[in-house]
Amino acid sequence: MGLCFTGLISSAPAQNPNDLLLKSKAEQDILTQKIDSKMREAVKEAQRLQGTSKVRAANALKTALNQLDDPLVPASFRSAWTAQIQAQIKAIDSGKPIADPNEINPIKREIKEADRQRAKAIEDEYYDVKRTIDTITSLNKSGNAIQAQKEAAALAKRYPNNPATLVLGENLGMNQRIADARLLVAQQQQGYIVAMRSVDKSAIPPKDDIEFDAKRFQEITKLRVKPLLTKKEDAILKALDTSVNLGFKDAPFNEVITAISTATGQNILLDKSALEEAMIQSNTPTSITARGITARSALRKVLQDQGLTFIIKDESIQVVTLARAREMLVTRVYYLGDLVRVNGPFGGAVNWGPWMDMMQTQDNVAKIIEMVKAIDPNSWQGAGGNGTVTFNWPSMALVVRQTAEVHARLSGLAR
Repeated sequence: MGLCFTGLISSAPAQNPNDLLLKSKAEQDILTQKIDSKMREAVKEAQRLQGTSKVRAANALKTALNQLDDPLVPASFRSAWTAQIQAQIKAIDSGKPIADPNEINPIKREIKEADRQRAKAIEDEYYDVKRTIDTITSLNKSGNAIQAQKEAAALAKRYPNNPATLVLGENLGMNQRIADARLLVAQQQQGYIVAMRSVDKSAIPPKDDIEFDAKRFQEITKLRVKPLLTKKEDAILKALDTSVNLGFKDAPFNEVITAISTATGQNILLDKSALEEAMIQSNTPTSITARGITARSALRKVLQDQGLTFIIKDESIQVVTLARAREMLVTRVYYLGDLVRVNGPFGGAVNWGPWMDMMQTQDNVAKIIEMVKAIDPNSWQGAGGNGTVTFNWPSMALVVRQTAEVHARLSGLAR
């Protein structure tokens, strides 16, 4: 008689892999919190011992450093706290005070979350703009230009500083100009004699080297005029252009900033959150040697060494992080068709053809871009800044992404 063990053997239910992952993540978070608490206690203890024994204070931190060797501690958390502890040990050795444990924030969850949200906003904007442009293209192909204009206006309202949105408006304008050109061709076919008279008139040699349509030139000039600066903003720009002489070596950060403020006669506002994000304190060692350079260059050098920069906003000089400055850049389009187009090197395309005229136009554009980049040269990409300038051929316009300060100075050249 055989025996059957089917009913005697029980198998444990398989555990969900997701539950295991969640449990592991929870255990890791608890361990991280415990280690974080121990690190802060160690820094506090070292801070207490620093006044009586630097050696005991440093040993307390070195002992805490060994607790980070736990393989379950996340690598990013370990490296962040390792850097913090080593920085405090270095401060003890150099006789500097240890940072307050409450001010140390190596995890920076808020900053990471803000970066994630900004990245998502950029991604959402990209796909929204792409979908809308595809819709506008389809509407134009089907001949529904009015609806295309409405879609473009709504897109410009949602993203007024998006370069693609700005150029889109110019492209739609170009499409309208092409339609007008086709209408002109039809009118030429109906009025050949009138058209030939226009050609004869254009062949008359000019009295001067260059002749402009005075009325049209005045209209374009009015369109190009930008709002004037306030008296305070104008005073700040002039102060930043003055020469300064500075000489500091390992001086406190606040002392150097105060010296530049005194030399220019302008207040420099320090954003507390920006300093905390860059881990800059009022006594952070700062060095600069400046002889006969502008206050703008001196201030930018001091701030860039600390991962900071400055902007002019609300009639004041404000110190912010580089990331914050990039967010505050403004994109503007400057139409230059009347300055760079149809100005051939030998009198125009009528005599020498469109190829020579295009070559001259390219040369004109390159010279204008050089003039634009001469405004605060260190504020452009490739020279330490974030500003960009490109030329859009269909719209014959410069697309400039820069600070409000540079746009204000650029408006003087664009008039």
